[in-house]
Amino acid sequence: NPFFGVGASGRNRQTIFPGRQILRGRIPEIWMQHDNSRYILEEILGSWAGGPPIVISEAQTLPSFSVGAKFVATDAGTFTRNYMGCKVNRATFSATEGEQLRLSIDEFIAQDMQHNLNEAGNAIPKYVAGTIIPAPNPGSGAVLFYQDPYFFSEATLQFFGTTFARIRNFSLTIDNQLRPEFFVTASAVADKRQILYEINEGKRIYTMRATIYVDDEGLGGNVEAEFLEQLLRQGELTVGSFTGFNISIAFARKGTGDTMTIILPSAVASTTNIGCVIRRAPHNIPRSPEPLIPVEVEIDCPSMKITIADV
Repeated sequence: NPFFGVGASGRNRQTIFPGRQILRGRIPEIWMQHDNSRYILEEILGSWAGGPPIVISEAQTLPSFSVGAKFVATDAGTFTRNYMGCKVNRATFSATEGEQLRLSIDEFIAQDMQHNLNEAGNAIPKYVAGTIIPAPNPGSGAVLFYQDPYFFSEATLQFFGTTFARIRNFSLTIDNQLRPEFFVTASAVADKRQILYEINEGKRIYTMRATIYVDDEGLGGNVEAEFLEQLLRQGELTVGSFTGFNISIAFARKGTGDTMTIILPSAVASTTNIGCVIRRAPHNIPRSPEPLIPVEVEIDCPSMKITIADV
């Protein structure tokens, strides 16, 4: 923080006061795989229960994790950094029909870090001798990035079990609204900087954006009317009674019966468990006749869970 002082001559700052440090990072693209899915998803939602199937569900508090980064220079020197006490603030799932499921950690917040650079006689803050990359989760094993991917296979919007729209592509953002908290404390004397004391969870927000097609073929009933009613009534299908709808997004591994399914909300929508609600849905009418008209929708979701079935 720049400090100018009272009655200082000129307009330039006089000194600097060290400010609070917040370590933020992102992992822009993770290709979801069969063997590492549970560990990653648990960090986003909070808990899991053994199966089969494995169920990843919400928890009041999020588990923390470590992130390690290692750079090797042309002279064979290494620069290793560990970030400890990390929690996921925002994450986004995305996929397009026939393609692999991707996950991006849009932002994680770390409580502290350490590194292995012993320059200038240990003068660099947070130097720790022997800093190494954290070991993977026990029992998880090493998995290459191209092994066992999940492919987008099916996604539907359902109202009381009846499908009224199908999804071609989507992105689903989970925002944990983390709050970094600082208290009256400081790090080591040589550092003279306040460090993050704890990371508290805020209110969750789920936002889904998707391209959907409303089509009578094979779905039965007047699905266009159902979609329009959901859009215009905003979940209030009868006066004073909010219901909303359910979303199911399935992914499969080629050559196996293994699946991963994202379920929104985590329980069946009802008047006591209001489901998903369409926030906006601009209709772009194409210039030439098309059998299907795509609709770009933005949907608010109250909760979610993920099931992983290994056959």
